Amino acid sequence: MNTVLQDFRFGLRMLTKNPGFTAVAIITLALGIGANTAIFSVVNAVLLSPLPFAQPNQLVSLQQRVKDQPDSGVSYPNLFDWRAQNKVFSHITAYHGNDFTLTGTGDAVHLPGEIVTWDLFELLGIHPLLGRGFLPQEEKAGSHVVVLSYSLWRSRFKSNPGVLEHPITLNGKVYTVVGIMPAGFQFPISAAPPAFWTTCAVDAENNPPITPHRGWRINSVIARLKPGVTLTGAEADLNVIQARLAKQYPADNSNSQTVDMHPELQDLVQNVRLGLLILLGAVGCVLLIACANVANLLLSRSATRSKEIAIRAALGAGRRRVIRQLLTESFLLSLCGTALGLLIAVWGTAFLLQFAPVSLPRGHEIGIDGRVLIFAIALAFVTAIIFGVVPAFRVSKPDLVESLKEGGRGSADASRHHRLRAVLVAAETAVALVLLAGAGLLIASYVALAGVQPGFNSQGVLTFTFQLPDNRYTGAQKINFCDQFLARLRAAPGVRSASAIDPLPDSSDTWTVNFQIQGHPVPFAQEPVAGLAIPEPGYFHAMGIPILRGREFSETDTTTAPPVVVISKAFADRYFPNQDPLGKHIQLGPLAMGPRPWREIVGVVGDVHDRGLATETHPMYYGPDAQLQAPSLTFVVRSAGNPRALVGTIRRLMASMDRNIPIYNVETMNEYLSASVVQLRFNTLMLGIFAALALALAAVGLYGVISYSVAQRTHEFGIRVALGAQQGTILKMILREGVVLVLAGVGIGLAGALGLTRLMESLLYGVKPTDPATFVIVSLVLIAVALIASYIPARRATKVDPMVALRCE
Repeated sequence: MNTVLQDFRFGLRMLTKNPGFTAVAIITLALGIGANTAIFSVVNAVLLSPLPFAQPNQLVSLQQRVKDQPDSGVSYPNLFDWRAQNKVFSHITAYHGNDFTLTGTGDAVHLPGEIVTWDLFELLGIHPLLGRGFLPQEEKAGSHVVVLSYSLWRSRFKSNPGVLEHPITLNGKVYTVVGIMPAGFQFPISAAPPAFWTTCAVDAENNPPITPHRGWRINSVIARLKPGVTLTGAEADLNVIQARLAKQYPADNSNSQTVDMHPELQDLVQNVRLGLLILLGAVGCVLLIACANVANLLLSRSATRSKEIAIRAALGAGRRRVIRQLLTESFLLSLCGTALGLLIAVWGTAFLLQFAPVSLPRGHEIGIDGRVLIFAIALAFVTAIIFGVVPAFRVSKPDLVESLKEGGRGSADASRHHRLRAVLVAAETAVALVLLAGAGLLIASYVALAGVQPGFNSQGVLTFTFQLPDNRYTGAQKINFCDQFLARLRAAPGVRSASAIDPLPDSSDTWTVNFQIQGHPVPFAQEPVAGLAIPEPGYFHAMGIPILRGREFSETDTTTAPPVVVISKAFADRYFPNQDPLGKHIQLGPLAMGPRPWREIVGVVGDVHDRGLATETHPMYYGPDAQLQAPSLTFVVRSAGNPRALVGTIRRLMASMDRNIPIYNVETMNEYLSASVVQLRFNTLMLGIFAALALALAAVGLYGVISYSVAQRTHEFGIRVALGAQQGTILKMILREGVVLVLAGVGIGLAGALGLTRLMESLLYGVKPTDPATFVIVSLVLIAVALIASYIPARRATKVDPMVALRCE
């Protein structure tokens, strides 16, 4: 222990004796360790930490596999049959989100709620803080009970425990509060935190009720495996049940005979896993470059310590003793770098959260916890070994005769160290090129995606939503209210046009509904499918969607008028090729949940990206709201100026008509569209930052090698100048040395990038993972930076005074 303490004290003296070297090494390590710790804090919270529920490894997500509908949910009747017939689950629970309006506790407020089956909290193993969860009989129509989130209980009810068993009003109906969930509880995790939970009795009493319809697949499903049951066995058991249901109810299940089953955590993070792992790999490469730079610094410093090491060896210090001393100094550097790196990680994590997508699962759990601290400490030891071992072994075996000469330059050792440092710089360059190539591909993808035309004019458009409660507004009253609201809105100052639709294009809520074409009958299970949207009259004009043929909807397309639809160009091209679709008739699928009248096609409109800018346009058809009655409408208002300036006018207009109807989801269309690119923007920004950091570190490493080479060859340059060598000749000679190192790294890096960037293929849009233009550009950027880094010491070499250089010898 005394020897160890002696090594630490001596190491500290040596580091404080060289403050410039120490500061550069610590800052270099801190940047690499801090960046790694910040990214690991995200990976830890999102990918590695178990879900905050009881025995989370038993939780699985279930989904009906439906033809042409990759994201299909589960219907209530199928869910209830699964629940009754399975032998592998202790609980199967359905859930889906809905919007509610809370009144009677001050101003009316919009709240996101979750509709669930009764056993959700039992399945998760989470008990309410106060009160109870739901009871089985509370799934039936007529039962109005609600469990509040902790945040809603605090903000709206002032943490009053007396709210239990008392009524509150949601969407105009009275609900009884039966429980308060603990602080921090959130389910589902992938969505915005719900304000409360209520049972599927809400769906059971809709008019018409949706719970009896097997074709109404609106639910996400989570289940808990019984102890000892494997995922494979459970999937096989459930597929037998679903195949039986497909035979028993062929109208709704013949195209859905199997079930997809995944661990709940895997299902939760499937859309972000690859991006986060690539970022973790990228920041790991940055740390490797940082370690290579510090190793270069240690090798440079060894030239000044060669006599010290030789004296220690001459006095009897063994090689192991010298190596231990040098590694101790490396560990001290690494520990100091880790301490500073943790401060950088705290700032970096906050920076990450500012730009992270709102949809990032478990984003509220991201932070520096015990596991992250252990990771940082482990990095300290690993990095110390990475950058310390090779220099320590190199330096610990000096040439005693050459090193102890008073004027000896140690040319042999210097030459070996220079070759090793050159290899390290080439490796840094290769790693930097891989990161630059990845960042370049993401930037090209982002530019391509940002240039996609959504199919409508998003400039100057404001969007917002409100919902009319069923108990106060009948279907006809809802239509009349919206008509009056739109008429007043269109007459408001600054409004050029206004309309509404459900759902908005570029939305994850797009409905996929089957249909029949008159004259081409097919069995129900084989009916084609297309996206359905329900607009108000004037919608296509307000959004700038071109009318290609026929007309759009008018005020005369009411419930008493002949049923009509408008189709998109993609719909016409696919289902009416080389035909005039106007006047043809189609029949909508089970959304109507009643008679399916034939609807005349009265117009063809331009295609829009209905499922995100990164997806292809799909066939769409539109039915007028007056005939189909959308559950809730999102309004679009085109402004003559800044659309945000209309928010106050819209709120005052709504208050004048019904002050108990809150307006929510207020945003411009450009803000709304930005959600389509937020994940790509986050990945691009993060990888771009790491690539820039890697490029800077590689340039510093190259600069250090060339500077050291120039310093070692001062005598040579003095002789060359004395013999008549021109400055340009010396400049080219040194630049050639730097370019050779970089070209070697570029060659290795291109080979690595061609293989590794293929892993990013699913993250890219409009560009191939082996895009030649990207690889050429990043290679030229790297070479240009290398030339700049080499030019500075090369320019200094041309200024050598021959007399000074020869005299110092």
